[in-house]
Amino acid sequence: MTQRLLFTEKEVEELTGIPQTTLRTRRVRGGGPPFIKIGSRVYYSYDDIVAYINDRRRTSTADIASRAAEG
Repeated sequence: MTQRLLFTEKEVEELTGIPQTTLRTRRVRGGGPPFIKIGSRVYYSYDDIVAYINDRRRTSTADIASRAAEG
């Protein structure tokens, strides 16, 4: 069984709940998951999606403030 490597923004929305409009905005402004552009099409890699999700893992609401203060 092979693992899919690339996902469309619609599929990323289904997986993460991040609306496609937010993904588009973050591609321009930054702050979203890394993306891959092939011609006019935009894709997201499986590894980047997982890393983006894991990077937002918290154990408490205080984690957000402490990470912001760090960097």
